[in-house]
Amino acid sequence: MSDIGLGYLQLGQTSPTLSGGEAQRIKLTKELSRKDTGQTLYLLDEPTTGLDPIQIIGIRELIKQLAKDKTIILSTHILPEVSTVSDRILVISRGRVVADGSFDDLISKVTKRGSIYIAVKTGKKDFQAAMKSITEIDELSFDGTVPRNIVGCHIYYNPAKIDMVAELNKIIRERKWDILDFRRERLSLEESFIRLTQSSDLKNGSSNNR
Repeated sequence: MSDIGLGYLQLGQTSPTLSGGEAQRIKLTKELSRKDTGQTLYLLDEPTTGLDPIQIIGIRELIKQLAKDKTIILSTHILPEVSTVSDRILVISRGRVVADGSFDDLISKVTKRGSIYIAVKTGKKDFQAAMKSITEIDELSFDGTVPRNIVGCHIYYNPAKIDMVAELNKIIRERKWDILDFRRERLSLEESFIRLTQSSDLKNGSSNNR
């Protein structure tokens, strides 16, 4: 019971006094207490529904511990939960599997364009002049929220054509810019899910119109 955050409950406590989240975790405890045959498959459907943030963390940690020597299938619409506990993700749209792989596999399926965010102490004209020397840049999107005398910019490029991190580091050293932020940007799982399912819908629509 302590493993799933219910160590505070009293023996003999009646079910009407339990919250929905507590009742759900008791059901999970009952299943976990069964003798392990070595061939156990756990199918968890929305296991953190109704739980508070602390309880959610506890359940996620429990799932990761179980997954070390057991097979767990997790069905959920809470996408951050998927990226936290899963080593293989299947995206289903309209009853069809539209993607199957790791988080990185899913990201690579929906975008071929790399993105880096950089914030440096310099003027916009100086920054733009420096970026013109990198012909592999597809697009610059400037951050309007940074203070004056600082340039923040999202740099989009084709990672197959250039090592953009190395190229930007070279320019930063040459121009002696002070770096405030420098990071690769990644699509969230929500954005990936939307692109994957929209792509699937478009394909199905095209085939249905033939």
